[in-house]
Amino acid sequence: MYGNYDGKGKTPTFDLYLGVNKWDTGSGRCIKYINKGNYASIHIRRHLCFFIVNTGSGTPFISVLEVRPLNNNTYIPKSGSLDILRRFDCGSTTYKTYRP
Repeated sequence: MYGNYDGKGKTPTFDLYLGVNKWDTGSGRCIKYINKGNYASIHIRRHLCFFIVNTGSGTPFISVLEVRPLNNNTYIPKSGSLDILRRFDCGSTTYKTYRP
């Protein structure tokens, strides 16, 4: 979340890149805006390059970057990236939390 740490009173926007490919444009306004999708990228190398690119509207920042390995049989493609197309909430309509 943006806390006016730079004294400009304006949330910065920035581009998010995975390697040389632009994936998204982020903003410090709200974590939901930045995390509007989940991405899966299949890499054959053992390293991952993630870039936050300053677009001139303030100092870019992120709070967290989560990287998780997936099983090889999770997705059919052997290379490339996947983006979420649609998300459905099939949970409770009563907003009750159930924990085992």
